[in-house]
Amino acid sequence: IDETLSRVCGLVSERAREKGLELVLDTDGLPRAVHGDATRISQAVLNLLSNAVKFTERGFVSLGGELLERDGDALSVRFEVRDSGIGVEPDRIGTLFSAFEQADSSTTRRFGGTGLGLAITRQLARLMGGDAGAESVPGQGSRFWFTATLGVATEAPKSTPAPLPFGLRGRSAEHTSALQSLT
Repeated sequence: IDETLSRVCGLVSERAREKGLELVLDTDGLPRAVHGDATRISQAVLNLLSNAVKFTERGFVSLGGELLERDGDALSVRFEVRDSGIGVEPDRIGTLFSAFEQADSSTTRRFGGTGLGLAITRQLARLMGGDAGAESVPGQGSRFWFTATLGVATEAPKSTPAPLPFGLRGRSAEHTSALQSLT
């Protein structure tokens, strides 16, 4: 998981650095190795991270996750992207996961995009036995997540985790306090 998530973070790290954002990868709550579809996980995470970087002008974007449950050889895992961005009105959250929906029509004009990323993320999550959702506080940031059912890896990964891309670092005090305001 470390290698997969690090690679995805690398895809948005340049844009985050250009905007002066702190990009945080925290995999402490996730199992080190699992059996699953790395392509689907990568695409879903990339959709969430890309949106977070796009809608955050200052502060941070973080990617993390946690093991929710283990049932025999099945693991329920939650991947989560948090940001200190513009946020979304609570009554608009439900529509964000529908194709071609965004928070409002000015969002498309201001930030661009097709409105498909979150719908695709939810579909990918459901294909992996999970779902997707979000919580947000306008002006303070958002937390977008998806869950997936993955398999228990019976052996440790053969390679060591890839080094974190430029600009990535562990959890900071500023990041931790900002995360607490979203909970």
